Amino acid sequence: MEKKTPTALFDEFRNDVSHYIKSTIELTKLEIFEKLSIASSIIAYGAILLFCVLLALSLIFITVGLYLGDLFQNIWVGFGIVSLATLFIVIILLLVKKPIKKKIINKVVSFLMEENNKKEKKDKQ
Repeated sequence: MEKKTPTALFDEFRNDVSHYIKSTIELTKLEIFEKLSIASSIIAYGAILLFCVLLALSLIFITVGLYLGDLFQNIWVGFGIVSLATLFIVIILLLVKKPIKKKIINKVVSFLMEENNKKEKKDKQ
């Protein structure tokens, strides 16, 4: 077995540390990419779902407006009632903005913590 000089040992140690740092950076990048891809897929799915819901609600509101217009013998009255109801819903949503915002933040944090816990369990195995 050959003896290594302190310089050779130091160079070997430096290479190992350098490799460890590069690997850690690469692993961190991959974890960030994974979380971003999961978040992007959830946002894209939410946007598609939101579009479908808005389309359905628009058609429902038009149908209700036409029905109320026919019922009151005046289309303007029917759509006016639907518009007022929609405005009322918007005002209610603005008044309860903080609890809704808090709930969304809690869901996001819980999702991220759940993903982190899954990763930690996977790493332990």
